[in-house]
Amino acid sequence: MSATGAGVEATFEIPGDAEAVSFARAEVRKLLADVGAPEGDTLVLLSEVVTNAVRHTLSGQGGHVVIAVAECGDGLLHLEVLDDGSDSDPTLPPMDDLTVLEESGRGLWLVSQLAHQWGWYGDTYGRCVWFRVKR
Repeated sequence: MSATGAGVEATFEIPGDAEAVSFARAEVRKLLADVGAPEGDTLVLLSEVVTNAVRHTLSGQGGHVVIAVAECGDGLLHLEVLDDGSDSDPTLPPMDDLTVLEESGRGLWLVSQLAHQWGWYGDTYGRCVWFRVKR
């Protein structure tokens, strides 16, 4: 991972295991500190997306997760979480299905609420969920 000049550009690969979220947060936290960018919602969103990659894709079955961070020219940070794919698409559950008592199912909803922009692309062999947050 590297941060150069005023811009941010970094990519790192981590195992898709129980430590993935902690490791991803620590690495991105260091990167943000190196360039003087506030953590804001960035680490919350990163945690949600990495958790989904480990829980719901082949990344969590002995695979890996790749995280990429880049600074956009419009004052935004662009983060990507690439997984090893699965048979399901990363879609938002209907809002009716989100209840206060549920312990999970809010990850992408949080991303949709807190990110400046977000989306995904890919197929069953690998997928990327990306989001942009203010720097």
